[in-house]
Amino acid sequence: MDLLTRIASELAPFLSAPRWIVALSGGVDSVALLHLIARFRADHPNCPRIHALHINHGLQTCAADWEALCTTHCEILQIPLTIVGVSLAGERSSGVEAAAREARYAAFRDALKGGGVLLQAHHADDQAETVLFRLLRGAGPRGLAGIPAVRSLGEGVVLRPLLGRAKAELTEYCEVSGLEWIDDPSNESTGYDRNFLRKEVLPLIEARWPGYRTTLGRAASIQRQVMDDLLETSVEVKADLFGDIYWHLPDDLKNPIADVSVLASWLHARITAEGIMAPPVARLFEFARQILAAGEDRQPLLEFDGAVLRAWRGRVYCCRVEYFDEATNVPAADATNLCVPEECVIREVTIHWTAADYGLPQGTALRVGSIAPGEQLALLNGKTKPFKQLCQERGIPPWRRGQLAGFYLADNLIAVVGLGFTRAAQSYLVAGGWRPAWGSAAV
Repeated sequence: MDLLTRIASELAPFLSAPRWIVALSGGVDSVALLHLIARFRADHPNCPRIHALHINHGLQTCAADWEALCTTHCEILQIPLTIVGVSLAGERSSGVEAAAREARYAAFRDALKGGGVLLQAHHADDQAETVLFRLLRGAGPRGLAGIPAVRSLGEGVVLRPLLGRAKAELTEYCEVSGLEWIDDPSNESTGYDRNFLRKEVLPLIEARWPGYRTTLGRAASIQRQVMDDLLETSVEVKADLFGDIYWHLPDDLKNPIADVSVLASWLHARITAEGIMAPPVARLFEFARQILAAGEDRQPLLEFDGAVLRAWRGRVYCCRVEYFDEATNVPAADATNLCVPEECVIREVTIHWTAADYGLPQGTALRVGSIAPGEQLALLNGKTKPFKQLCQERGIPPWRRGQLAGFYLADNLIAVVGLGFTRAAQSYLVAGGWRPAWGSAAV
Protein backbone atom coordinates (compact mmCIF):
# COMPACT_ATOMS: atom_id res chain seq x y z
CA MET A 1 0.00 0.00 0.00
CA ASP A 2 1.31 3.43 -0.94
CA LEU A 3 2.53 5.57 1.97
CA LEU A 4 0.15 8.39 1.08
CA THR A 5 -2.80 5.99 1.20
CA ARG A 6 -1.69 4.90 4.65
CA ILE A 7 -1.77 8.44 6.07
CA ALA A 8 -4.74 9.87 4.12
CA SER A 9 -7.14 8.98 6.92
CA GLU A 10 -5.00 11.03 9.34
CA LEU A 11 -5.28 14.10 7.12
CA ALA A 12 -8.94 13.89 6.09
CA PRO A 13 -10.46 15.21 9.38
CA PHE A 14 -8.57 18.49 8.90
CA LEU A 15 -9.70 19.41 5.40
CA SER A 16 -11.85 22.24 6.76
CA ALA A 17 -8.88 24.01 8.38
CA PRO A 18 -8.02 27.44 6.94
CA ARG A 19 -4.48 26.31 6.04
CA TRP A 20 -1.87 23.64 6.53
CA ILE A 21 1.68 24.53 7.50
CA VAL A 22 4.39 21.90 7.02
CA ALA A 23 7.29 22.15 9.48
CA LEU A 24 10.21 21.61 7.11
CA SER A 25 13.69 21.06 8.53
CA GLY A 26 15.36 19.58 5.45
CA GLY A 27 15.78 16.16 7.03
CA VAL A 28 14.47 12.99 5.43
CA ASP A 29 11.31 12.90 7.58
CA SER A 30 10.08 16.41 6.84
CA VAL A 31 11.05 16.22 3.16
CA ALA A 32 8.94 13.07 2.82
CA LEU A 33 6.05 14.77 4.61
CA LEU A 34 6.23 17.86 2.38
CA HIS A 35 6.05 15.79 -0.82
CA LEU A 36 3.28 13.57 0.56
CA ILE A 37 1.21 16.65 1.40
CA ALA A 38 1.80 18.04 -2.09
CA ARG A 39 0.53 14.75 -3.57
CA PHE A 40 -2.47 14.79 -1.25
CA ARG A 41 -3.29 18.31 -2.45
CA ALA A 42 -3.24 17.14 -6.06
CA ASP A 43 -5.80 14.44 -5.26
CA HIS A 44 -8.04 16.65 -3.10
CA PRO A 45 -9.22 19.92 -4.68
CA ASN A 46 -10.79 20.91 -1.36
CA CYS A 47 -7.43 20.72 0.43
CA PRO A 48 -6.58 23.84 2.47
CA ARG A 49 -3.85 26.25 1.37
CA ILE A 50 -0.44 24.73 2.03
CA HIS A 51 2.59 26.59 3.34
CA ALA A 52 5.95 25.44 4.62
CA LEU A 53 7.91 26.81 7.56
CA HIS A 54 11.65 26.39 8.09
CA ILE A 55 13.28 27.37 11.39
CA ASN A 56 16.97 28.28 11.10
CA HIS A 57 18.51 27.94 14.56
CA GLY A 58 21.97 28.88 13.30
CA LEU A 59 23.52 26.06 15.33
CA GLN A 60 25.12 24.12 12.47
CA THR A 61 27.68 25.19 9.91
CA CYS A 62 25.45 23.64 7.26
CA ALA A 63 22.38 25.67 8.33
CA ALA A 64 22.55 27.68 5.10
CA ASP A 65 22.54 24.43 3.08
CA TRP A 66 19.40 23.28 4.86
CA GLU A 67 17.74 26.59 4.13
CA ALA A 68 18.69 26.36 0.45
CA LEU A 69 17.46 22.78 0.16
CA CYS A 70 14.08 23.66 1.72
CA THR A 71 13.77 26.56 -0.71
CA THR A 72 14.45 24.27 -3.67
CA HIS A 73 11.86 21.68 -2.61
CA CYS A 74 9.19 24.34 -2.09
CA GLU A 75 9.92 26.02 -5.43
CA ILE A 76 9.57 22.71 -7.26
CA LEU A 77 6.27 21.97 -5.51
CA GLN A 78 5.07 25.59 -5.73
CA ILE A 79 4.51 25.75 -2.00
CA PRO A 80 5.14 29.12 -0.27
CA LEU A 81 8.01 28.90 2.22
CA THR A 82 8.59 31.07 5.27
CA ILE A 83 12.07 31.01 6.81
CA VAL A 84 12.38 32.15 10.41
CA GLY A 85 15.78 32.72 11.97
CA VAL A 86 16.07 32.41 15.74
CA SER A 87 18.97 33.47 17.93
CA LEU A 88 20.22 31.34 20.80
CA ALA A 89 23.23 33.50 21.62
CA GLY A 90 24.29 33.33 25.25
CA GLU A 91 22.71 29.96 25.91
CA ARG A 92 24.85 27.44 27.77
CA SER A 93 25.53 24.23 25.90
CA SER A 94 23.50 22.25 28.42
CA GLY A 95 20.47 24.40 27.72
CA VAL A 96 20.77 24.85 23.96
CA GLU A 97 18.44 21.99 23.07
CA ALA A 98 15.69 23.27 25.38
CA ALA A 99 16.20 26.86 24.20
CA ALA A 100 16.03 25.76 20.57
CA ARG A 101 12.79 23.91 21.18
CA GLU A 102 11.29 26.90 22.98
CA ALA A 103 12.28 29.23 20.13
CA ARG A 104 10.98 26.77 17.55
CA TYR A 105 7.59 26.45 19.20
CA ALA A 106 7.33 30.20 19.67
CA ALA A 107 7.73 30.49 15.88
CA PHE A 108 5.11 27.76 15.40
CA ARG A 109 2.64 29.61 17.61
CA ASP A 110 3.21 32.80 15.64
CA ALA A 111 2.62 30.91 12.38
CA LEU A 112 -0.67 29.55 13.73
CA LYS A 113 -2.14 32.93 14.55
CA GLY A 114 -5.52 33.01 12.92
CA GLY A 115 -5.82 29.21 13.10
CA GLY A 116 -4.64 26.35 10.96
CA VAL A 117 -2.86 23.00 11.23
CA LEU A 118 0.88 22.63 11.72
CA LEU A 119 2.07 19.29 10.31
CA GLN A 120 5.15 17.73 11.88
CA ALA A 121 7.02 14.65 10.66
CA HIS A 122 7.43 12.69 13.91
CA HIS A 123 7.30 8.96 13.17
CA ALA A 124 7.05 5.60 14.95
CA ASP A 125 10.79 5.49 15.71
CA ASP A 126 10.51 8.90 17.41
CA GLN A 127 7.57 7.63 19.43
CA ALA A 128 9.33 4.46 20.59
CA GLU A 129 12.48 6.40 21.44
CA THR A 130 10.50 8.98 23.41
CA VAL A 131 8.56 6.40 25.43
CA LEU A 132 11.70 4.43 26.29
CA PHE A 133 13.67 7.57 27.12
CA ARG A 134 10.96 8.84 29.46
CA LEU A 135 10.60 5.42 31.07
CA LEU A 136 14.30 5.43 31.91
CA ARG A 137 13.85 8.86 33.48
CA GLY A 138 11.03 7.58 35.71
CA ALA A 139 8.09 9.25 33.96
CA GLY A 140 4.51 8.49 34.93
CA PRO A 141 1.46 7.92 32.68
CA ARG A 142 1.54 11.46 31.27
CA GLY A 143 5.14 11.05 30.10
CA LEU A 144 4.69 7.48 28.95
CA ALA A 145 1.79 8.59 26.75
CA GLY A 146 4.54 9.71 24.40
CA ILE A 147 4.09 12.09 21.49
CA PRO A 148 0.44 12.97 20.81
CA ALA A 149 -0.79 12.61 17.24
CA VAL A 150 -2.90 15.75 17.64
CA ARG A 151 -2.66 18.59 20.12
CA SER A 152 -3.56 22.24 20.35
CA LEU A 153 -0.91 24.94 19.98
CA GLY A 154 -1.64 28.64 20.16
CA GLU A 155 -4.62 29.38 17.95
CA GLY A 156 -4.23 26.20 15.92
CA VAL A 157 -3.52 22.49 16.03
CA VAL A 158 -0.41 20.33 15.66
CA LEU A 159 -0.92 17.17 13.58
CA ARG A 160 1.60 14.33 13.20
CA PRO A 161 0.21 12.12 10.43
CA LEU A 162 3.37 9.95 10.18
CA LEU A 163 3.41 8.90 13.84
CA GLY A 164 2.36 5.35 12.95
CA ARG A 165 4.94 4.91 10.18
CA ALA A 166 8.54 3.70 10.64
CA LYS A 167 11.45 5.94 9.70
CA ALA A 168 12.62 3.29 7.26
CA GLU A 169 9.41 3.80 5.27
CA LEU A 170 10.09 7.52 4.97
CA THR A 171 13.70 6.97 3.95
CA GLU A 172 12.64 4.43 1.33
CA TYR A 173 9.99 6.83 0.03
CA CYS A 174 12.56 9.60 -0.45
CA GLU A 175 15.07 7.24 -2.06
CA VAL A 176 12.55 5.80 -4.52
CA SER A 177 11.24 9.30 -5.32
CA GLY A 178 14.76 10.64 -5.85
CA LEU A 179 14.36 13.29 -3.16
CA GLU A 180 17.36 15.00 -1.61
CA TRP A 181 17.69 15.60 2.13
CA ILE A 182 20.37 16.55 4.67
CA ASP A 183 21.25 14.55 7.79
CA ASP A 184 21.83 16.48 11.00
CA PRO A 185 25.47 15.75 12.04
CA SER A 186 24.60 16.25 15.72
CA ASN A 187 22.47 13.10 15.56
CA GLU A 188 25.66 11.01 15.30
CA SER A 189 27.01 11.96 18.74
CA THR A 190 26.22 9.22 21.27
CA GLY A 191 27.19 11.60 24.04
CA TYR A 192 23.56 12.70 24.00
CA ASP A 193 21.24 10.26 25.79
CA ARG A 194 18.64 10.13 23.05
CA ASN A 195 21.26 9.56 20.38
CA PHE A 196 22.74 6.76 22.51
CA LEU A 197 19.32 5.10 22.66
CA ARG A 198 18.85 5.53 18.92
CA LYS A 199 22.31 4.34 17.87
CA GLU A 200 23.25 1.76 20.50
CA VAL A 201 20.20 0.50 22.37
CA LEU A 202 17.31 0.40 19.90
CA PRO A 203 19.20 -1.67 17.29
CA LEU A 204 19.73 -4.34 19.97
CA ILE A 205 16.07 -4.23 20.92
CA GLU A 206 15.05 -4.51 17.26
CA ALA A 207 17.27 -7.55 16.77
CA ARG A 208 15.39 -9.34 19.56
CA TRP A 209 11.94 -7.71 19.23
CA PRO A 210 11.53 -6.41 15.67
CA GLY A 211 7.99 -5.25 16.38
CA TYR A 212 9.02 -2.99 19.26
CA ARG A 213 7.86 0.19 17.49
CA THR A 214 4.30 -1.08 17.27
CA THR A 215 4.39 -2.42 20.82
CA LEU A 216 5.71 0.79 22.39
CA GLY A 217 3.36 2.86 20.24
CA ARG A 218 0.42 0.78 21.46
CA ALA A 219 1.57 1.17 25.07
CA ALA A 220 1.75 4.94 24.59
CA SER A 221 -1.77 4.97 23.14
CA ILE A 222 -3.10 3.05 26.13
CA GLN A 223 -1.42 5.46 28.55
CA ARG A 224 -2.79 8.43 26.63
CA GLN A 225 -6.32 7.00 26.71
CA VAL A 226 -6.05 6.48 30.46
CA MET A 227 -4.88 10.07 30.89
CA ASP A 228 -7.56 11.42 28.56
CA ASP A 229 -10.30 9.55 30.41
CA LEU A 230 -9.04 10.87 33.73
CA LEU A 231 -7.96 14.41 32.90
CA GLU A 232 -10.49 15.36 30.24
CA THR A 233 -13.54 14.14 32.09
CA SER A 234 -15.53 17.18 33.13
CA VAL A 235 -14.62 17.99 36.73
CA GLU A 236 -16.97 20.40 38.43
CA VAL A 237 -15.18 23.23 40.17
CA LYS A 238 -17.03 24.41 43.25
CA ALA A 239 -16.43 27.18 45.75
CA ASP A 240 -17.21 27.10 49.45
CA LEU A 241 -18.46 30.00 51.54
CA PHE A 242 -14.88 31.21 52.02
CA GLY A 243 -14.31 31.48 48.28
CA ASP A 244 -11.93 28.50 48.19
CA ILE A 245 -12.34 26.38 45.07
CA TYR A 246 -12.32 22.62 45.41
CA TRP A 247 -12.59 19.46 43.33
CA HIS A 248 -13.94 16.04 44.20
CA LEU A 249 -11.34 13.35 43.68
CA PRO A 250 -12.42 10.82 41.01
CA ASP A 251 -13.25 7.42 42.50
CA ASP A 252 -10.26 5.89 40.68
CA LEU A 253 -7.96 8.19 42.65
CA LYS A 254 -9.43 7.57 46.10
CA ASN A 255 -7.98 4.07 46.28
CA PRO A 256 -4.82 3.89 48.46
CA ILE A 257 -3.13 1.81 45.74
CA ALA A 258 -3.87 4.35 43.00
CA ASP A 259 -0.94 5.49 40.87
CA VAL A 260 0.72 8.46 42.57
CA SER A 261 1.88 9.83 39.22
CA VAL A 262 -1.66 9.75 37.82
CA LEU A 263 -2.96 11.66 40.84
CA ALA A 264 -0.11 14.15 40.53
CA SER A 265 -0.96 14.67 36.85
CA TRP A 266 -4.63 15.11 37.74
CA LEU A 267 -3.73 17.73 40.33
CA HIS A 268 -1.44 19.52 37.88
CA ALA A 269 -4.22 19.67 35.29
CA ARG A 270 -6.73 21.05 37.80
CA ILE A 271 -4.34 23.71 39.13
CA THR A 272 -3.19 24.97 35.76
CA ALA A 273 -6.78 25.04 34.47
CA GLU A 274 -7.44 27.68 37.14
CA GLY A 275 -4.56 29.81 35.85
CA ILE A 276 -2.33 29.04 38.84
CA MET A 277 1.36 28.25 38.42
CA ALA A 278 1.75 24.64 39.55
CA PRO A 279 4.33 23.74 42.22
CA PRO A 280 7.47 21.75 41.36
CA VAL A 281 6.75 18.19 40.20
CA ALA A 282 8.58 16.55 43.12
CA ARG A 283 6.44 18.42 45.66
CA LEU A 284 3.25 17.63 43.76
CA PHE A 285 4.17 13.92 43.73
CA GLU A 286 4.80 13.99 47.49
CA PHE A 287 1.45 15.70 48.09
CA ALA A 288 -0.26 13.05 45.95
CA ARG A 289 1.48 10.31 47.96
CA GLN A 290 0.29 11.87 51.23
CA ILE A 291 -3.29 12.07 49.94
CA LEU A 292 -3.32 8.35 49.12
CA ALA A 293 -1.76 7.42 52.46
CA ALA A 294 -3.83 9.77 54.64
CA GLY A 295 -6.45 8.47 57.06
CA GLU A 296 -9.85 10.08 57.66
CA ASP A 297 -8.44 12.42 60.31
CA ARG A 298 -5.58 13.77 58.21
CA GLN A 299 -5.50 16.79 55.92
CA PRO A 300 -2.37 16.75 53.71
CA LEU A 301 -1.10 20.24 52.99
CA LEU A 302 0.97 21.74 50.18
CA GLU A 303 1.93 25.40 50.30
CA PHE A 304 3.51 27.06 47.27
CA ASP A 305 3.63 30.45 45.60
CA GLY A 306 0.18 31.94 45.43
CA ALA A 307 -1.88 29.08 46.82
CA VAL A 308 -2.40 26.41 49.45
CA LEU A 309 -3.65 22.92 48.60
CA ARG A 310 -5.47 20.95 51.29
CA ALA A 311 -7.05 17.50 50.95
CA TRP A 312 -10.01 16.46 53.09
CA ARG A 313 -12.82 13.91 52.77
CA GLY A 314 -12.34 13.15 49.08
CA ARG A 315 -11.88 16.78 48.09
CA VAL A 316 -8.86 18.89 47.20
CA TYR A 317 -9.17 22.55 48.14
CA CYS A 318 -7.20 25.34 46.55
CA CYS A 319 -7.03 28.22 49.03
CA ARG A 320 -5.72 31.51 47.70
CA VAL A 321 -5.97 33.21 51.07
CA GLU A 322 -4.77 32.50 54.57
CA TYR A 323 -6.34 29.47 56.19
CA PHE A 324 -7.12 29.02 59.88
CA ASP A 325 -6.12 26.10 62.06
CA GLU A 326 -9.02 24.43 63.89
CA ALA A 327 -6.84 23.67 66.89
CA THR A 328 -5.73 27.30 67.22
CA ASN A 329 -9.11 28.81 66.37
CA VAL A 330 -7.51 32.23 66.22
CA PRO A 331 -10.02 34.77 67.58
CA ALA A 332 -10.65 38.18 66.07
CA ALA A 333 -8.47 40.87 67.63
CA ASP A 334 -11.62 42.62 68.87
CA ALA A 335 -15.28 41.72 68.92
CA THR A 336 -17.16 43.54 66.18
CA ASN A 337 -20.44 45.33 66.74
CA LEU A 338 -23.02 45.90 64.02
CA CYS A 339 -26.66 46.73 63.50
CA VAL A 340 -28.87 44.68 61.19
CA PRO A 341 -28.60 44.88 58.15
CA GLU A 342 -25.11 46.42 58.32
CA GLU A 343 -22.40 44.58 56.36
CA CYS A 344 -18.99 43.76 57.76
CA VAL A 345 -16.01 41.53 57.02
CA ILE A 346 -14.93 39.10 59.72
CA ARG A 347 -11.78 37.07 59.11
CA GLU A 348 -12.03 37.51 55.35
CA VAL A 349 -15.69 36.43 55.27
CA THR A 350 -18.23 39.03 54.14
CA ILE A 351 -21.34 39.15 56.29
CA HIS A 352 -24.38 40.67 54.63
CA TRP A 353 -28.14 40.37 55.06
CA THR A 354 -31.10 39.24 52.99
CA ALA A 355 -34.79 39.97 53.50
CA ALA A 356 -36.69 36.86 54.64
CA ASP A 357 -40.13 35.70 55.78
CA TYR A 358 -38.72 35.45 59.30
CA GLY A 359 -35.55 37.05 60.57
CA LEU A 360 -34.06 39.65 62.88
CA PRO A 361 -35.65 43.10 63.05
CA GLN A 362 -33.86 45.96 61.34
CA GLY A 363 -31.68 47.88 63.76
CA THR A 364 -30.95 44.89 66.01
CA ALA A 365 -27.58 45.47 67.68
CA LEU A 366 -25.29 42.46 67.51
CA ARG A 367 -21.83 41.51 68.62
CA VAL A 368 -19.76 39.22 66.38
CA GLY A 369 -17.20 37.08 68.20
CA SER A 370 -15.44 33.73 68.43
CA ILE A 371 -16.83 30.21 68.78
CA ALA A 372 -15.09 27.88 71.21
CA PRO A 373 -14.11 24.61 69.45
CA GLY A 374 -15.82 22.51 72.13
CA GLU A 375 -18.99 24.57 72.35
CA GLN A 376 -22.34 22.76 72.19
CA LEU A 377 -24.86 24.29 69.79
CA ALA A 378 -28.54 23.75 69.21
CA LEU A 379 -29.55 25.00 65.77
CA LEU A 380 -33.16 25.81 64.95
CA ASN A 381 -35.16 22.60 64.59
CA GLY A 382 -32.06 20.58 65.42
CA LYS A 383 -30.48 18.62 68.24
CA THR A 384 -27.74 19.95 70.46
CA LYS A 385 -24.41 18.93 68.99
CA PRO A 386 -20.74 19.83 69.36
CA PHE A 387 -19.58 22.69 67.14
CA LYS A 388 -17.05 20.33 65.50
CA GLN A 389 -19.73 17.79 64.60
CA LEU A 390 -21.98 20.45 63.05
CA CYS A 391 -19.06 21.65 60.95
CA GLN A 392 -18.37 18.11 59.79
CA GLU A 393 -22.01 17.64 58.81
CA ARG A 394 -21.99 20.88 56.82
CA GLY A 395 -18.72 19.97 55.10
CA ILE A 396 -16.74 22.86 56.58
CA PRO A 397 -13.03 21.93 56.51
CA PRO A 398 -11.14 21.85 59.81
CA TRP A 399 -8.70 24.57 58.76
CA ARG A 400 -11.56 27.02 58.15
CA ARG A 401 -13.63 26.47 61.29
CA GLY A 402 -11.75 29.15 63.18
CA GLN A 403 -13.32 31.69 60.82
CA LEU A 404 -16.90 30.76 61.73
CA ALA A 405 -17.67 33.69 63.97
CA GLY A 406 -20.89 33.82 65.98
CA PHE A 407 -23.60 36.48 66.29
CA TYR A 408 -24.40 37.37 69.91
CA LEU A 409 -27.47 39.22 71.18
CA ALA A 410 -27.64 39.98 74.89
CA ASP A 411 -24.83 37.46 75.40
CA ASN A 412 -26.86 34.74 73.68
CA LEU A 413 -25.35 33.02 70.67
CA ILE A 414 -28.15 33.35 68.11
CA ALA A 415 -26.39 32.46 64.84
CA VAL A 416 -23.12 31.11 63.49
CA VAL A 417 -21.58 32.06 60.15
CA GLY A 418 -22.07 29.09 57.83
CA LEU A 419 -24.33 27.14 60.17
CA GLY A 420 -27.41 29.33 60.70
CA PHE A 421 -29.66 30.46 63.57
CA THR A 422 -29.64 28.75 66.96
CA ARG A 423 -32.66 28.04 69.18
CA ALA A 424 -31.71 31.11 71.23
CA ALA A 425 -32.70 33.26 68.23
CA GLN A 426 -36.30 31.98 68.24
CA SER A 427 -37.66 34.70 70.51
CA TYR A 428 -36.03 37.46 68.47
CA LEU A 429 -37.22 36.45 65.00
CA VAL A 430 -40.02 38.46 63.40
CA ALA A 431 -41.98 38.28 60.15
CA GLY A 432 -40.34 40.19 57.33
CA GLY A 433 -36.98 40.34 59.12
CA TRP A 434 -33.39 39.89 57.97
CA ARG A 435 -31.27 36.77 57.78
CA PRO A 436 -27.46 36.81 57.73
CA ALA A 437 -25.67 35.54 54.65
CA TRP A 438 -22.02 34.96 54.01
CA GLY A 439 -19.64 34.73 51.09
CA SER A 440 -16.04 35.37 50.18
CA ALA A 441 -14.64 38.86 50.60
CA ALA A 442 -12.44 40.44 47.97
CA VAL A 443 -8.81 39.77 48.86
